[in-house]
Amino acid sequence: MGVGKTSLLVFLTKIAGLIITFVGIAVFARTLGATVLGILFLFQAILSVSQLVSNLGTRISVEKRISEGSRADDYLTTAIVIKFAIIAAVSIPIYLLSGYINSYVGADVAELLLLALIINEFAGLMMNVLKGEQRVFRAATIQLSHSITWIGVGLFLTSIGYGALGLIYAYIVGYFVKFTFGFISINTGFGRPSRELAISLINYAKYSAIPEIDNYFHSWMDVLIIGFFLTQAAVGAYEVAWRVAGPIMLLTGAI
Repeated sequence: MGVGKTSLLVFLTKIAGLIITFVGIAVFARTLGATVLGILFLFQAILSVSQLVSNLGTRISVEKRISEGSRADDYLTTAIVIKFAIIAAVSIPIYLLSGYINSYVGADVAELLLLALIINEFAGLMMNVLKGEQRVFRAATIQLSHSITWIGVGLFLTSIGYGALGLIYAYIVGYFVKFTFGFISINTGFGRPSRELAISLINYAKYSAIPEIDNYFHSWMDVLIIGFFLTQAAVGAYEVAWRVAGPIMLLTGAI
């Protein structure tokens, strides 16, 4: 599939995901209010910052090495070992600061944050493997399944009274579906990890981590600051308004 056709299909898939997510958030905002959504958005913001540390460019380096077509199985297994080590290190401060995190977000979410971090990191890894296999459209359709699952399960859980935690549960279930579909879709298997391949992944990751830091900070730092100085309701209102501008960035992201 050519670059032009793939870009168009990915763009259309992103549009579909955006519409589903936007309609879902609009329904949540109308039925649950800004405070409940603010709790969700703060959870997402902390999760994204945690992902930044637990990723550090390793996923994109896996994509690059697999795309080169040599020892893909060994690279993937080495990356998984690295990923487990980094996540374990990131989990320690989250556990120690769980009380502060719960107070900041406005709900008991620290344990859910750890679960979401693990599932999301490996779901994201599967997407990068698919991209490294030059199956970008497949990765995009799996990403769409996350949006559909999150909104669908979220609507069900909130309808039976789970509130903000229902949205977070649904968000995690969406990541689990994304990981499952990604895992059964990849062609790369498991090989033998090695120190040599770990160094190769880290050498590439240390350069690709810089633009990722910029992206995460631009996406979530404003939410974190608002949550620190204002209320969950202010976070909810701000983030819903910001997501209205989402379609503007879709085409460039698809390409």
